[in-house]
Amino acid sequence: MSRILSINSASDFCSVTIFDAAGITTRSAPTERGHGDAVLEMVDQVLKETGYSKNSIDALAFACGPGAFTSLRIGAGITQGLAVGIDRPIVPVSSLAALAHGVYRNYQRQQTLVAIDARMDQVYFAAYETSALGESKLLSEVRVCDPAELVWASGPWATVGVGWEVYADEIKVDEALKYVGVGAEDCAIDVAYLAQKVVNEGKALSAEFALPVYVRDRVVHRAS
Repeated sequence: MSRILSINSASDFCSVTIFDAAGITTRSAPTERGHGDAVLEMVDQVLKETGYSKNSIDALAFACGPGAFTSLRIGAGITQGLAVGIDRPIVPVSSLAALAHGVYRNYQRQQTLVAIDARMDQVYFAAYETSALGESKLLSEVRVCDPAELVWASGPWATVGVGWEVYADEIKVDEALKYVGVGAEDCAIDVAYLAQKVVNEGKALSAEFALPVYVRDRVVHRAS
């Protein structure tokens, strides 16, 4: 198993995790401002707790979006800087896929509808199916839309993400859908889980590809 350092700064909660054969070491905190300083401090904390050096890390992963514009760029920039400094590959992981994986990890629910607040009275939305093999498969397009546009049939779905709470009065979905309270506070753990599979398959990328992903007009765009 590779040793992965993962970073999530895609929301108002920042988290950093080291994941390897020895287990999981993580730090998280609510962070409305100062994401950069918070993430760097957490990196130092998890390295100190594990006794690992930066050079012992095999790969770095980060939540690449969607999420808040500035915080996404901060997470991508820190990941790229660390990766260049120790000459290691990186793995961008969808912040929505990480939340879906968190539902599977905590509740063993495989099919998940993820909605997070996109500001301006909109949400980022996607549907996922997570397998025991450590993969969250995208079942829909990733899009930004008005909450009232979220219409989904009933079924074995769990819903996750602050969008369901913030816009509860506007979202029109079957009441049988189960909301689970997995938030962004431990998202870096699930970023690491999803990245592990990518690294094992030899599909990690060079540091230059540590770029945030933004969603506009219902289409996924990678920032340049």
